[in-house]
Amino acid sequence: MANESKQLSADHPIVKIGWNEFRETGLFRFVNAFLHIFGYVIVMEVADDGTVKSVYPAKTIWRGFTQAAMSDSYKKVAELMHKDHEEILKFAKDEG
Repeated sequence: MANESKQLSADHPIVKIGWNEFRETGLFRFVNAFLHIFGYVIVMEVADDGTVKSVYPAKTIWRGFTQAAMSDSYKKVAELMHKDHEEILKFAKDEG
């Protein structure tokens, strides 16, 4: 899942990932749930083959997601945190 060409470090404090990977983590839905509070959303247009065609900010009348959708995201984010917990803690403590 992670970009294997570079790992986060002091020399590489930012490692670019793709939109599909970001969506698969469950974080994309959390970001949009937060933006919904203000009437905004990040729209991701996805082609039939699963490739991301376009991503852009927009205004919306929608607020929130279904409980099932959010539960799915909670599980994905929990899995991400479990997988990356050592790295997250290391950089949170500024030991990177």
